[in-house]
Amino acid sequence: MFRALCGEDAFPNVAVLTSMWSTDESNTEFSRQVAREEQLKDEYLTDILGAGGLVKRLKSKDSATIDAASAQDIFRALFASWKDDKITLRIQHDLVNDGAPLRATAAGKVLSSHLDATRQNFEAEITNLHQAIQETRAGDGGDQARAIVRYQQVAVQQHLRQLRADQESMNVSFLQVHAEEMKRMTAQLSAVKSRWRQDLAALEREQALREQVLAEVRASALQRDATIADLRQQQQQMTLRRQEQYAIQTQQLAVFTREQERRKEWEARYHAQLVQQGQWREDGYRLELERTRKELQLMRDDLGKRIATAEKAKRAWVGPLLQGVATGGLGLVGTLVTAVFANGIW
Repeated sequence: MFRALCGEDAFPNVAVLTSMWSTDESNTEFSRQVAREEQLKDEYLTDILGAGGLVKRLKSKDSATIDAASAQDIFRALFASWKDDKITLRIQHDLVNDGAPLRATAAGKVLSSHLDATRQNFEAEITNLHQAIQETRAGDGGDQARAIVRYQQVAVQQHLRQLRADQESMNVSFLQVHAEEMKRMTAQLSAVKSRWRQDLAALEREQALREQVLAEVRASALQRDATIADLRQQQQQMTLRRQEQYAIQTQQLAVFTREQERRKEWEARYHAQLVQQGQWREDGYRLELERTRKELQLMRDDLGKRIATAEKAKRAWVGPLLQGVATGGLGLVGTLVTAVFANGIW
């Protein structure tokens, strides 16, 4: 069947892989597997190997895991060993180029011979079962034995009908298979297109919603940008006003500083003048005080002299005055007192 499907021209591109290899190459199981591989090469794969085909070992890491490195090595070996990448399989040539029905192809003939042999075996089995049923009826086999035989007969007849249907289906040409396959694929494609249209409509609705949201976001962003621009403009204006105010304040501070300096200079001069005037006044006061002291001393001296003179006059005139008063000589006393004041004694 493999020869009929591929054709001997494709054997150079064939690779036969063996699997389920033991991970321990030192045990007896691995040796038995190597012997089995040699048997396969000698008895079944002679034509493939003679045409240039390969036999490769697909190794495993354990009982359940394939060794990825082994698989990669196999693919690299296949790509390097391919002799012709335009080989047409024999089944393709028979169905497409020759337009033969499947029954007339090389693979179909192999399958038909196999089905014919199987059908003949089933027919012979049916005959044997029919004969067994007859013998069971004639003898004393019992109802259970007859039921078992009938069940087997029905099963064999079903297999036979299935074989005949398979043989009839092999009479279909490649064009009929192609037409049915096209019909099936067209139906699938229509269903897929329908789903795609539904998905596209959903995507369009979603896209419209996203665009709406995006438009709202852009509008909000524009409004925010406008607000930010206004705030920046206000900030720039405030900055300019502050700079102007700072310049004015700086100018005023400079003027105030100059005024302070001039004021300090004037205060220094005024203080110097006051100090000088105070010195002058102090000196004047000192001189005036000294003059006053001298005048006071003179007055004291003069007053002392007058008091002394008055004492002298008192001693000189009190006695006679008292005597005159006692004798009634008041006129003389008044004359004497007048004379004393007139002469500046007091």
